[in-house]
Amino acid sequence: MGLGLATSYQIVVEKHHGQLILSSLPGEGAEFRVELPIAPISQDSVT
Repeated sequence: MGLGLATSYQIVVEKHHGQLILSSLPGEGAEFRVELPIAPISQDSVT
C-alpha cells in the first residue's frame, strides 16, 4: 500500500548507506531523488 517509502528507506539508506531526498512544491508536484554511494562502505567503518 502507499508509495512503499518505508521499504525504500530500508533498502536505500540502511542497506546501501545512500540517501532518499524529497522536494515538493504545492501545485507543482514532487521529486524523489535516490543517491547511492559509488563504492561499498566497509563493515569496519559502519557504526
